[in-house]
Amino acid sequence: MFKKILIATHGTKGAQAAEDLSVDLAEEHGAALHCLHVVNEDWKFMTGDDWLNTSACRNRFARHVEDELGLEAEVIQKRISEKASRRSVAVTFEKKVGNPGKLILAAASVAGADLIVMGGRQQRQDQGFKSRIDWNKLLIESTIPIILAPPVR
Repeated sequence: MFKKILIATHGTKGAQAAEDLSVDLAEEHGAALHCLHVVNEDWKFMTGDDWLNTSACRNRFARHVEDELGLEAEVIQKRISEKASRRSVAVTFEKKVGNPGKLILAAASVAGADLIVMGGRQQRQDQGFKSRIDWNKLLIESTIPIILAPPVR
């Protein structure tokens, strides 16, 4: 039924539940998996804090954040690659920075995905960046089905 599944992730527990579900679905349907690591564009606003009062300090902090995001991307890619490999699921990866909803829809279109899998809204106590997606807009604008993985408790 599905030939290519887009998994949208940013590494939180809810996103990891979606990663697991997407690998299950890909194996079940003999589909390829395309992983989009979503980095919310709002991380850039962290460099406007008052404690970063010199340009050298702001630049150093921005490089630190970019390095951390790079390490996070490597962890996500390794985790999904291992899960997919054990289940003989082909997987490709991309990392994008921007508006999460727009990135997901654009990546699904470019990848030729016929299903999007993603985690639901994070709980307040969950660790990780709380990316907020305009769910109504995403659901209305999507031309393909979207499955939200059940939250991990």
